[in-house]
Amino acid sequence: VWTPDGRVFFLSNRSGPTEGWTLEVADGVAVGAPVRVAPGLAAASPVALTDDGAYYYTRSSSSTDVYTLRLDLTGAVPPTDPVRVQPGSVGERVGPSWSPDGKSLAYITNRPRAQTVSIQNMTSGKVRDLELTPPLSGIRIATRWSPDGARLLIRAADAHNRWGYFVVDVRTSAVTPGLLFEGTGNDQAYGGFQWSTDSKSILFRHLPRGIVSRELETGKERILVDMKANGLVSVSGGVPSPDGLSLAFAGDRGQGTAIMVQTGADPPRVLLGPSPGQAIVVHSWTPNGQEILFTKFGADNPNPVEHPHELWAITAADGKARDTLVRISGFTRNYLVALSRDGHLAFTLGEQLGELWVMMGFLPKPRAGKRP
Repeated sequence: VWTPDGRVFFLSNRSGPTEGWTLEVADGVAVGAPVRVAPGLAAASPVALTDDGAYYYTRSSSSTDVYTLRLDLTGAVPPTDPVRVQPGSVGERVGPSWSPDGKSLAYITNRPRAQTVSIQNMTSGKVRDLELTPPLSGIRIATRWSPDGARLLIRAADAHNRWGYFVVDVRTSAVTPGLLFEGTGNDQAYGGFQWSTDSKSILFRHLPRGIVSRELETGKERILVDMKANGLVSVSGGVPSPDGLSLAFAGDRGQGTAIMVQTGADPPRVLLGPSPGQAIVVHSWTPNGQEILFTKFGADNPNPVEHPHELWAITAADGKARDTLVRISGFTRNYLVALSRDGHLAFTLGEQLGELWVMMGFLPKPRAGKRP
């Protein structure tokens, strides 16, 4: 941004940490070297620099991390207490997913002004940050590990600021587009995403079509759940069963969100009807394909730390629901839970908060008469 007297004020990590710098400009050309004027701005997101030299910016004060616990799928034993995946460090980790063999956990590590996809060996605790090639930005929501164990699916933006779903090779960190969004920016018509059970296609929600399957090799798309044909005003989820024959999702026909299952070309059937005042998020099937995990919470309670989300399991055959007794103080609408083959649950806990700051008196004394 321009300072009141015509300098450029910018953020840079040219000296190591991200700091504020000014650069003198004359007739559109830089004059001299940049001058450091403000330290400690690593987490700053600029808002405005006023005419009187006050710099307004936001910074995150969130505290989120990935945890795991042991979940007895029979319901006979209560769940264990949550354990942070990295006990020795508190990090901004979100969006976990298990490798098919249950030995590794992928998640997003948020760092100031950047995000990294990390893979942690759950036996040794060793973490490998993927050097994405080409690099991506805006990776914030979740990871999805392919059933064949070879790739991860994420939502992000490429170097040309084209948003979409991207496929990451777990071994080489090579990145290929799975689908680039048609609209500009982070198009919210595109929603949650999953893998098909054969790892050849990706599944995603797209309004107003519904839940769509896209073959990675050919780009051919097919609507799996047609919103208009099924009288749905909204859908979310779209999680395939382990055998690939059924699809579980949350759907709304104008009376509230219900849990639905669609098998093959049959119309969706309602497993759990809408509950007044309750929001529902479908997360995954259990490994045996008999139950579906979902969270429910008060739609009017935005803070999950004060009002934790409840994790439930519902039987796909008869719609019998049971409380797993797991309570998640985290945004399960954004960060889905992940269940390993041996019953370890991974999820994101914590708050997402932001602060507005103002910094004054840091600029050099204005020079009379100079304006941008």
